[in-house]
Amino acid sequence: MQDGRLVIETRGALVQYVLQRYQIDPTKVHAKATAQQIVVINLDELQKWLYL
Repeated sequence: MQDGRLVIETRGALVQYVLQRYQIDPTKVHAKATAQQIVVINLDELQKWLYL
């Protein structure tokens, strides 16, 4: 972790599984840090690999 960011590199086919492992729901964006402390800043770039 550097500058408050954790960069996780993975293959496109595994994006959904990585998000599940970190318990990140890409369909819900919580404004409060108590609800979800991890935020995906490039969610738009990941959309093509998500099966929602």
